[in-house]
Amino acid sequence: MVTAAPTFKSIQKISEVEDITYALQQVFQSSQTSIATHRKQIVILKHIQVRAHELNLESWFNVTFCKLVNKVLIVKRTESVADRVIKLIAGFVLSVSDVLKESQAEDENANKELEVVFEEFIDHLVRHLMKGIDAKDKNVRYRVCQLLGLLMRSLNSIDEDLFELISDSMYQKLFDKEPTVRLQAVHAVACFQADENDNDQNLEEGLANTATERLVFVIQNDTNSEVRRAALLNLEKTPETFLYLLERARDVNPVNRRLVYSRIMKEIGDFRILEYSVREALLTYGLHDRDDSVQKACVQMLSYQWLDTLNGDILELIERLHVTESEIAEHAIKVVLKTRPEYITKMKMNIQVLESLTAESAFLFKVYFTYINEQNMIDKLEELPESLTFSRVLSKYFNARLKIMEGFNANTTEEQAIADLKEMNFVIDKLLEVSTDYDFSDEIGRRSLLQLLRSSLSSHNLQESSIKLVMRTLSKLSVNERDFCQMVAEIIDDLTSIETHQKTMVQNGDNQEDSKDASGDSFVSAVSDVDDEDMDPEATATKTKENETHTVSSEVMLYALQIAQGTLMVTHSNLNENISLMSLIDSLIHPAIKQSENVIRNLGLSCLGLCCLLDKQLAIDSLFLFGLCVTQGVDSIKLTGLKAIFDILSTHGISILDTEGGIDSLSIAKLFYKSLKDFKRPELQAISGEGLFKLFLADIITDDDLFETILLTYFNPSINENETLKQCISFGIPVYAYSSTVHQQRISRVVADTLKRTMKSYDELEDKSKAISLNTILQQLIHWTDPRNVIGISEEDISASGTHAEFASQLVQAMESMTDSKTFVKSCILALPRLHLTNTKEITLLKQAAQNLREIALTVEGEGLYKMDIPTVNAINKFYSFVDSLRDEKKEEEEQISEEHDFQSNVE
Repeated sequence: MVTAAPTFKSIQKISEVEDITYALQQVFQSSQTSIATHRKQIVILKHIQVRAHELNLESWFNVTFCKLVNKVLIVKRTESVADRVIKLIAGFVLSVSDVLKESQAEDENANKELEVVFEEFIDHLVRHLMKGIDAKDKNVRYRVCQLLGLLMRSLNSIDEDLFELISDSMYQKLFDKEPTVRLQAVHAVACFQADENDNDQNLEEGLANTATERLVFVIQNDTNSEVRRAALLNLEKTPETFLYLLERARDVNPVNRRLVYSRIMKEIGDFRILEYSVREALLTYGLHDRDDSVQKACVQMLSYQWLDTLNGDILELIERLHVTESEIAEHAIKVVLKTRPEYITKMKMNIQVLESLTAESAFLFKVYFTYINEQNMIDKLEELPESLTFSRVLSKYFNARLKIMEGFNANTTEEQAIADLKEMNFVIDKLLEVSTDYDFSDEIGRRSLLQLLRSSLSSHNLQESSIKLVMRTLSKLSVNERDFCQMVAEIIDDLTSIETHQKTMVQNGDNQEDSKDASGDSFVSAVSDVDDEDMDPEATATKTKENETHTVSSEVMLYALQIAQGTLMVTHSNLNENISLMSLIDSLIHPAIKQSENVIRNLGLSCLGLCCLLDKQLAIDSLFLFGLCVTQGVDSIKLTGLKAIFDILSTHGISILDTEGGIDSLSIAKLFYKSLKDFKRPELQAISGEGLFKLFLADIITDDDLFETILLTYFNPSINENETLKQCISFGIPVYAYSSTVHQQRISRVVADTLKRTMKSYDELEDKSKAISLNTILQQLIHWTDPRNVIGISEEDISASGTHAEFASQLVQAMESMTDSKTFVKSCILALPRLHLTNTKEITLLKQAAQNLREIALTVEGEGLYKMDIPTVNAINKFYSFVDSLRDEKKEEEEQISEEHDFQSNVE
């Protein structure tokens, strides 16, 4: 019998089965120390296998080899020794597979015999491992999946039946309860992709029932981030899988999100093969990610990988970002300029560049100007053209736009003209954005631009975005705000006057009748009467102005309203001190609200809302109108009305409510309640939720019932259908709770009603699987009201806080009305020990809560409703003990105070 370590010479002397066993054991033992000797050990294993074949003992070799493999399968995954042995096994199988591949190209009997031996060995090993695929021991399942994954990478070919057996088993292991097992299963399944992609039938069927589809499922649904990461890295990068890979930019795990930008995009290669919407989403998610490492990875991808793909051409990058439609492009290019400042150094924005702007170059000029202005780069700012030159350039593009509009029915096709007009509008917008911060210290340049913008408003029929930008620039160029408003009022008067004088007196009469009919049918007809009464005795004069305005066409009125809206957005002076704006209310805004066209009416309401921010009395008088809009208007009118109400309350506070001739606070609260509970209108719901939180955070509204409605909305399963509202409330409640102990006390005061109404809603649900569990609700409420979570609170304030004392009292109140529900009572009682109860001043409240809890326990026991389990009883006793300890401490304090008082009296 051979007893020394196996060598090439000693292997030839093997003659018994014990020699084969000993030789294999020695190889496995030697492989555990270092992988450096694995190549030699693999060659030794091949010689042992060949010698076993010569002795007709290949079956013994296979059995012994598998027995030694069994020793590795039970080793924990943290042991690196087992990993070395498994690498040896995989390396040996790879060596055998290579021999099989070589023998298939040759036609020698000896090789054919060895081919059979090797195939039997692989078949025996794989089938042996398959026996442990469903073992109870998680270590065995882990090692089996790990080894099978390595074997699948090592094998050049495999029997079809054996392949199906392995693939089916690995597909099942993707759902194993242990994440480590699923992780190894993912590595194994990834090996099947190449084989299935070679199959024409699978290619025709797409992703259906393939390894690729399984990996996609894991990426989207596995709860473990490491498993999802393994699937992400191993999924083949093809056009069919790009979307599944890139959607991990929204993964909950920051490492997975970072890998999308740092690795997946590199493997995909040229970003230009991705659709514009995908590139837009990638940049939006990455540059706005809350994790700094993800942001940095996205910046590196954009500034180096993408830009290098385009040979450093930043204008082509801007073109690929579709800047005329993109919302992230400006931020993206700012990041590029910040990351690669050499582009700023090379750029020269002279007059030649400005006179030949395209959409891309205009966008780059705007971003470039913003960057050097923010960084106060004086040298670069001085290189820019003078203000007068800039004004002439802008005038050139205004005239070019006018020619495009005149040429709509000329030589160019309508589609081409629309595209040209869109690009020209974009160029003008970018130049106007620059003009708001441009240096107009030169009086000649200032006057030139002022005159240009004024004339452009009157004659160029600008788009809405351009109008707002023009108003911003005009407000800065004007001498003062009063002069600015007077100029705008004159422009609007000129627009409406020209339109009015083009009508005949007969047409004026017809239009007045039509307008009256439409106004009478609308929901604001009642408001019109109220307005007339309020504005008396000048009602006749006002009606005359309104009737004249009714003759103005819808297009002109809409344009005038857009100018008025842009003006009001940049105006801050009191409305009573601005006669020009007051005249716009009577001559333009009120008539627009009474129009039958929703677009005009909506814009008129928006302008009225902006006016209300400048005058408190007007806000009081207009709240009723906005309330009517929310209750009776179409959806767009409802949204505008609700936004206006929130803005008014945010500006003037609740002092405008409950006034003479105004609206009472109860009506407003009901309005907010109905809009927040209107699940049929998700956008209205979201605006209501956002507006309420702004008012609550500013302590403008302090109504407990209204905040209870917010909590009920949050715990309602229907909120899952409104992502905007869900995100708003999910963010708003913690911010509100942690900002002040007063806010936490408000939440504590509504705990009882919230729990009872939530449970009532739960009982009415048809599908209870979507509902939040009672334990989860209690856990969230406890966390929100924990005084230790308040920002900047001192230890003294935490000890003095009675928030959780009120919470405990509310829990007991809730249990009193739902004593017959064992689940509810048990959950509430088990929540009591989680409360942060301190030496609070609310000892009376806790004493009463403890007494009520005793009565509940007696009622449950006396009526035999149900039996409380040990954890519940322990929680009750713990609460009793705490309350009793507070009593003793308070009694001692009272006695000490009494003794000190007696001592002081005796001394005196």
